Amino acid sequence: MGAEADERRLGVVFVHGFLSSSETWNPITSLIAGDPELERVDPLLFDYESRLWQPDPRRRIPTLRVVADMLKEFLDSQTEGHRRLALVGHSQGGLVIQYCLARMLGEGRGKDLARIRRVVFFACPNSGTQWGAAFRRGLLKGNPQERDLRPLNEEITEARRVVMRDIVRATEVTERTCPIPFAVFAGQTDNIVPPASAQDVFPDVSVLPGDHNGIIRPDTREHLTYAALRRHLVLCLPDPPVDGAAVPAGSVEEPPAPLPQHAPAVQAPGPVLRTTRPLHGGHAGEIWFAGFTRDGKTLATFGGKRPTVLLWDMTHPQPNGAALIDAQFRPFGRKLTHAVFSPDGSVLVTARDMRPGPEQFTAKKLQLWDTATRRPLGEIRVSQLAVVSGLAYSPRGDLLAVAPAATPIHLWNPVTRKRVRTLRHGFGTVEATEFSPDGRTLVASSYRDGEMRMWDVDTGRPVGEPLVGHTAPVRGIVFSPDGALLATRAIDRTVRIWDVRTLRQVRRLGVDPRDLVYSLAFSPDGHDLLTGTSGGRVTRWDAATGERRGEDLLVDSAVMALAFTPAGALLAATGGTVPRVYEWDPAPANGR
Repeated sequence: MGAEADERRLGVVFVHGFLSSSETWNPITSLIAGDPELERVDPLLFDYESRLWQPDPRRRIPTLRVVADMLKEFLDSQTEGHRRLALVGHSQGGLVIQYCLARMLGEGRGKDLARIRRVVFFACPNSGTQWGAAFRRGLLKGNPQERDLRPLNEEITEARRVVMRDIVRATEVTERTCPIPFAVFAGQTDNIVPPASAQDVFPDVSVLPGDHNGIIRPDTREHLTYAALRRHLVLCLPDPPVDGAAVPAGSVEEPPAPLPQHAPAVQAPGPVLRTTRPLHGGHAGEIWFAGFTRDGKTLATFGGKRPTVLLWDMTHPQPNGAALIDAQFRPFGRKLTHAVFSPDGSVLVTARDMRPGPEQFTAKKLQLWDTATRRPLGEIRVSQLAVVSGLAYSPRGDLLAVAPAATPIHLWNPVTRKRVRTLRHGFGTVEATEFSPDGRTLVASSYRDGEMRMWDVDTGRPVGEPLVGHTAPVRGIVFSPDGALLATRAIDRTVRIWDVRTLRQVRRLGVDPRDLVYSLAFSPDGHDLLTGTSGGRVTRWDAATGERRGEDLLVDSAVMALAFTPAGALLAATGGTVPRVYEWDPAPANGR
């Protein structure tokens, strides 16, 4: 990237589709040129050859793999002046973008993708297209781009699998992963790429007016297509200067706390690390996430490449992992994406992802497990096509909140396994869900931006206005024990504290943006908020003032889960192939 790259401007790379050219974007780029809200946006048109056939025997039609490599070079050489990028693809162009991103990750260039702030697809055949299949195979025999558009094409399927695993569901920037939000739009009357193919396994999907080509031909700024694209591009722009800038509704008019140094000075008596317990006995691969019961007596750890779930009895001095799920890796693997305990810890509910392929067209189910016998209790069929993007168990034990991608939130009775209520939202897809301590309120966040909303679960009605402040999807939500405060962590690398009564942000913690926060936990008295990071740092914050308290706890790897025991000691579970649990007594500070 060149030294003159401008942090204040956004480069938007447009990639056209099959049998098209960069001129297809003229209606949109013309509107951008006259839009004062997007005056810092620079359209960058990527062009490649796409035709029915090639009459010149000395030339050939490029495959999507070749086009993806061309796009990779375009990003390297033609976008040097931009530190912020967005990628926009129509039809086949979306497949080109996915192929390009997958190949860059394969080259270990995940950190180079960090400047891509968002990817937007219009009518992209993520599951391929059957439209005119017989005609295409006969007339376009030998056209490599036509072959790549067929359903279940192996190379495209593999590229989408990498994108889903290492971008859409990623939580940190590494050489092989980079979290980037995707927004996917289908055409209302599109019979070439129907909504089911456009949706595929992406969580944030919406429908816009128009057919396959009309969806990207808005004629005014009020057209839904342009309004949707503008909203996503505005989210990619850097925030305006703090001095004199307007403060969004729901936030506070105060600058963020200063960023901490890598080795902060001790501000109060340091924490006491009582024990460090390695947990041996079962994981063959890296642990992807973990969760404690509310009383801290049981820990569940979830393996990644081999989808193993182990339950650990934390009351035992030397806990051993009891296998709950020990499934062999299959071609259409069963990676777990969500898991929640019932309030008493007797039931564990799991949701899983799938690889693109035949499995994506089967019903999506939750699995209920008896943690005492480690045997399945049954299933809840929650969706025909959409994967589960949010899952929460009510503290009252009477409700499960399930948010399938691109659908409303459904409340289920976990005993009868019947749906009892539907909570509607305008998110497209929910990213995270959490019940209040009394079980009367549910909060959920949007996958497409940082918006959050609350509902009264007994009536199904929204509570107040949306909570606005985060500029990227919120990945984690926790309530304080008394339900008065809400803490959130998001992809924008901030942690914020909210007043539940006023629905306003009251604090923004000074977390280091270079060290992504993976886990949050309030202390039992609600005075402190603990954050655990990808770099293995547990930090104690004063929930009332947002100030750092005491000395950080440094551990051996990413902190995947935090919980407090009934006695008030903190349990921090870390990743790696052998999980370790650190038991920590935060020493009193400032007189408390």
